[in-house]
Amino acid sequence: MSGSTAAEFPNNNGTLQCVPHPRYCDRREIFLLTGGTIYCIPQRLASERLVSRAKDAGLGESLDGPLPLENISTCEIESLLDFMNASWLDGKPVLTEGGWAAALYAATQLGFDRHRQHIINTMTDQVRGMEAFEALDLASKCQVAKWRLWALQELCERSKSLTVDEGRKLGFE
Repeated sequence: MSGSTAAEFPNNNGTLQCVPHPRYCDRREIFLLTGGTIYCIPQRLASERLVSRAKDAGLGESLDGPLPLENISTCEIESLLDFMNASWLDGKPVLTEGGWAAALYAATQLGFDRHRQHIINTMTDQVRGMEAFEALDLASKCQVAKWRLWALQELCERSKSLTVDEGRKLGFE
């Protein structure tokens, strides 16, 4: 077989000796704990930030010592995993509007930058359909500057004045 990555030669028993593929046969996983539930992500799919965070904490290598995720909910991690595991052959993953926002938040917090950018690109039309304050809250929570600018521009250009409550949301007393 040409291009094979495994060494194919008999060992002492006369059977073929093969070498696991370094990327597609890596069974290392990072175990994560949130909301009393343990999740695992293949280490090869994890972000560098998540791998580093687990290594620095000395956690995440087994079910007995998962890495706790204090600021990420089960909904958020499950939405990110649904996004990561979806087959794109039939179109984009099936997530609710809230699921997309949850996946974006988890991707942002865990450093899944490529997934984060893809989610941002997928959600842009959805965000433009949101009420400006809702979009501003999501943009701030998920650190998406272009959405924040759009939402602030919408607020500045609208015909009605800010209410006292809206001013408070923006930090004005």
